[in-house]
Amino acid sequence: MNKRSLTLVELLLVFCLILVLIGMYGICFNRLTLVANETALRYELNNVRSGIIYYKIINNRFPADLKELTEKVLTIETEYGINKQRIFAKALRLDKEGNLVDPFYNKYFYDNQTGRFRSLTKNYEAW
Repeated sequence: MNKRSLTLVELLLVFCLILVLIGMYGICFNRLTLVANETALRYELNNVRSGIIYYKIINNRFPADLKELTEKVLTIETEYGINKQRIFAKALRLDKEGNLVDPFYNKYFYDNQTGRFRSLTKNYEAW
């Protein structure tokens, strides 16, 4: 009876192949995570900037800080007499102190004099 089993060389070859596939998956996963974070940052910047502009239109001033923008409730009465309560911008991620952070978990910069809002993440400051 001829028993066929895997030799040490074959086992090492399979192990190396598995390691190469895991490495390729890691590279692809890292790139996909970066693209997803960039997309999320783009949408968050747009939404918060819109909230800042809307806040200025309603209150004739920029919010004092981002907490005011995310916590102050606006009551809107519709044409049918229904009151709706909305906030100006939704806080998606907060750090331990309660500050808004971007998808890369860095704080945002907000100037309450000019209404300028941007990320402090390296290479994304100009977005």
